[in-house]
Amino acid sequence: MKNRGGFEILKQLFAPSQPDRNASPAQTASRVVQIEDFEQAAAAKPSSRVEAELTKVQKKLKRGKAKKSKAQTKLKLPPELVKSVYSEIGREGNSAKPSAGESASRMDFGESAFAKIQGMGHALEKFLADHRAPDQVGCETELSVRRAIEFCAANLVDLVDPEADGYIGYDFGTSSTKAVIRWPNKPRSPARAVPVPDEWCGGGVPHTWPSVVFLDPENLAFHLLPSEGRIKIDGFKAALIANQGNRLACAPQVTKLEAAVAFLALHLAYVIGTVGSRKGDKISLVNVAVPVAALADAPGLKIFDLAITAAISLLPRADRLTLADVRAAIAHPGEQVLEHDLHAELSGVIAGYCRSPRRHIGSHMVIDCGSATLDIATFRLEAQSNWPIGLYAAEVQLLGADSCAAYVKSGATWDTCSGAARYEDHLVYRRTLEHNRAGFAETEDKKLGYQIILAGGGIDNPAILAMLSRWQNAFNLRFDRPQLDKALDYDGKCPSSRLLLADGLAYDPINLRKVLLPLASTERPFNPSGHDWTAK
Repeated sequence: MKNRGGFEILKQLFAPSQPDRNASPAQTASRVVQIEDFEQAAAAKPSSRVEAELTKVQKKLKRGKAKKSKAQTKLKLPPELVKSVYSEIGREGNSAKPSAGESASRMDFGESAFAKIQGMGHALEKFLADHRAPDQVGCETELSVRRAIEFCAANLVDLVDPEADGYIGYDFGTSSTKAVIRWPNKPRSPARAVPVPDEWCGGGVPHTWPSVVFLDPENLAFHLLPSEGRIKIDGFKAALIANQGNRLACAPQVTKLEAAVAFLALHLAYVIGTVGSRKGDKISLVNVAVPVAALADAPGLKIFDLAITAAISLLPRADRLTLADVRAAIAHPGEQVLEHDLHAELSGVIAGYCRSPRRHIGSHMVIDCGSATLDIATFRLEAQSNWPIGLYAAEVQLLGADSCAAYVKSGATWDTCSGAARYEDHLVYRRTLEHNRAGFAETEDKKLGYQIILAGGGIDNPAILAMLSRWQNAFNLRFDRPQLDKALDYDGKCPSSRLLLADGLAYDPINLRKVLLPLASTERPFNPSGHDWTAK
């Protein structure tokens, strides 16, 4: 075959002999595809133009005129060569020449796609997660929810006992909120997912409570369920993520922070009332999930802590909660009858994974795709500890399933969203290599050897699944989706991914431990001083 050496040069360009320290899993997958494409071209009969270009490259190498970059093994090839090769073989099995955007995204780790999505902030100005809340509910549902809230408000002191070892794992989500209660030291009191009235489940999925709250414009009282005349308020979790709690909601003069506090107070009252009224078991503490980026961002952490603190102080008034009550609690939170602890959302995912029998010992990356955000983080699991106490790197972007749907509705494509996700992955991967190069480098077969963990309700979105299927090709290990605790009592119609976070957080914080940012270098023990990086 003529000019086989020329195609070997191209293989050097797209598959350097030394691992690219800045390469991401997604980029590696693209590189693998490119290698296969050029192999196909080598086996075919190239056009005279392609053959001529390859001959020129070979001659330049012999004369020493084709120089290699210091950063990586890369040859400066004529752009006409790359274009002609693509036109000869197509891209990923497609005979059509790739668009400029596709080629750019493929060669820049997705940075151009990421920049395009960042420039579409207007698409999320009125972003509403697809909570799929019903427009109305029956009297029976209204009555059962009100009774649970009233029971909590009237009996809160008796229902809470710091010594009871009863822990609520609380997943405050953008589209829906889930809760799991567990008594680890009471074998006869198994963990269970808090039920939601059938007709109020988000999209009909059991245990998922739509993250919406309702305001009566007549008396400015807040409610958990819809009724004629009540104003629906949603999107408050996304506002807190963006640190825009003071943004006005659709209801007159109500901010997103106020709406979030009202929802949390009412829903926590429902959870506690439901648990207490059914079995009388007492509760010690609630572990609340917050975005992983909030741990590294003092203002972001502060607004979530304020929302939870204010909400808990309002539990005794949950049965008659008004806008004035909410504003007073935000200004001066009252007594905290129930303790709470904040944990990175990925902590619950990691906790569930570490308790599973199939866990991988070594390097990991967690990909948690929710409704609004895509959270990615890396860590290493050691055999002697079975628990990471820090993350190498973490990133959260508004690239969740519903966020991407909003971008697409505003003119983007799912390919662009996929490219942006690939760039987020690249950012995490690049920072990870500053701490652990060996554990995240390519293996001898040019694939990645670390374990990917998938979590979040957005993972099941068809477009997200397709993207992850492509990424899988770059890895030796199959992507893992952690399973729920086998002893958890829940409705099997609910996908396990929806309850994974709440289930993982329903433990004593001493056993749960916090996942901290950043992680110490691998030359030293994990966070040897035990420093709390979230402290001010």
